[in-house]
Amino acid sequence: MANQVAARLKGDDYQHLFSWGRALELLQATREVAHVQVEDPLAWSVDDVTVTRNAGSRLLDEFFQVKYHVDHRSAYSTDTVLEIDGRTSLLQKLWSTHKSLAARRSDTPLLHLVSNWSWDPRDPFGKCISGEDGSITDIFRTESARSAVGRVRQKWTQHLRVSEEALTPFVRALRFRLGHGSAQELRQQVADAMEFRGLAHDEEALIVATGLVRQWITSRIGPIDRATMDRILREHRLLLPSGQQPSALVVMNTITSPFLDVAPDYLLDWCSLFEGPPGRRGHQLRNPGGWNTVLLPQLREVEASVKTQTAARLIRLRGAARLAPWIALGHAFPEVAGYVLEVDQRGARWRTDAAATSFRLVETPVDGLEAPTGPADVLAVGLSVTDRVEQDIAAFLAAQPLAGHLRLFAPESGASSSALGSAGDATAFARQAQRLVREAVRDTGANRVLLFYCGPSSGACFLGHWLNAVASEVVVMEHVQPGYEPTFTLA
Repeated sequence: MANQVAARLKGDDYQHLFSWGRALELLQATREVAHVQVEDPLAWSVDDVTVTRNAGSRLLDEFFQVKYHVDHRSAYSTDTVLEIDGRTSLLQKLWSTHKSLAARRSDTPLLHLVSNWSWDPRDPFGKCISGEDGSITDIFRTESARSAVGRVRQKWTQHLRVSEEALTPFVRALRFRLGHGSAQELRQQVADAMEFRGLAHDEEALIVATGLVRQWITSRIGPIDRATMDRILREHRLLLPSGQQPSALVVMNTITSPFLDVAPDYLLDWCSLFEGPPGRRGHQLRNPGGWNTVLLPQLREVEASVKTQTAARLIRLRGAARLAPWIALGHAFPEVAGYVLEVDQRGARWRTDAAATSFRLVETPVDGLEAPTGPADVLAVGLSVTDRVEQDIAAFLAAQPLAGHLRLFAPESGASSSALGSAGDATAFARQAQRLVREAVRDTGANRVLLFYCGPSSGACFLGHWLNAVASEVVVMEHVQPGYEPTFTLA
């Protein structure tokens, strides 16, 4: 009995923290949230927390059911969602909620099942759950009736006693946010969200937040709007002093779209634009011209929105992307415009206003490499931070003579995975790279730079942040395995 009580308490805390994270979206104008409610009596079985958007919002309302498990002895599968627990199955509860909402609403909100359990990889339905957003892909609808997925689809229709046609809008509304993360990870994510919103975010603040949600449930507080949330934050002293620097959270993804419990202020989700499966893509655009016609304009739109819609000059950057997008993102929020950038470097937060260390970037010899034979007004620059890339660059220029000059730079201590050990190192690297490239452009008379960078994404972002006034054009080269291709052209 004691173990059951402990498990229930852990599950409640997990659910309450998740609900608090959704309530924090009230503080973000870009999320367009009208009100949030925990244990919504009108939400049927998907009632742990509901998020209702402003009238006319481009975003859909969202209903969340949160299921926490104290260990990973099992996983979700077709059998578990069809299993009758009491009178109904989990799938029947989701279906009943969908029917109820559809009968009294003109739109179709999203229904989220959130759990730290994953989907059983042996179950064929797993291939239908999108790694991007947890939605059910068209594979579920289009696979033949005789296929393994088709047989699962038949089980669903028989279990719910509906036609495949009636099942379609229900399936499109589902989001299976599974493998959501441990309780510790959720606490860190919520703490991050509180910090980003200018709130206290230590362990005591998390305890207060959990207690507040528990109080909302027992008192049946009803919908919570922005004014109510502001009052609650003041009364419980969760607001940090007003002198804290305002910030904006910008998330950029090109490789995969991990679930975020910190709702971004601005999201650049470009994964579908890149070739390859989740986790491996991000190098090659399906439309090669899209770097400058699609992605770069979107970056500039985000920067313009931050500048005109907020007072934020501290930009917290997160995401799963390759090096070229990180350079371009740093360049979109340049140091000369007064921005300070914060990036995540293996769990540490590196800021571009960190004091430069004694790190030194030096020019390395090009002896033994074939001299480039391309246009005299184009300079190729190699920055080898974690690994030496001069042979790769020389091979590229031999096959594609796009530059007439070559300059190579590396840390004085040598290229290695630990070359940039701190934010101060990254600051020193980026500032020196700007100066050295600028001098090389002046010495060669080049107007255009082909930039080859090998290093951590944090260094790429810092580099872009300081990469101004070095040449008329800087073309960022991306390693596409094998070889290089041009990506962004930064003026």
